[in-house]
Amino acid sequence: MLSQSAAGQPQSPQFDWTDLLLADSGLVPQYILEISEDFWECRCGNTHSSDGFAPCDEVGEIVPAELGPWDGVLNVCIRCWLIINGNTLEVLSRTRLEVIQKNLDAC
Repeated sequence: MLSQSAAGQPQSPQFDWTDLLLADSGLVPQYILEISEDFWECRCGNTHSSDGFAPCDEVGEIVPAELGPWDGVLNVCIRCWLIINGNTLEVLSRTRLEVIQKNLDAC
């Protein structure tokens, strides 16, 4: 609802720049939890002992072990398909549907 000015004219609501952070969570970095050394809990509740995490590339495609050494930086949550930076535990993005299907077909 618009407030009234002293002259009776409607005023637009006042916003602070922090209101934008609440409106779009994409503006604020998201992280998963590190329960202990190399044991994580994703935002969906997944852990290494449940569905787990898999090494992936920048779009979330699982990197097969037979392709050789992997740098260990990117991981994908097998439950919700968030792409995670393994060094910082920052959620980088969500895997696209066609890549998820390709991952599931490869399993």
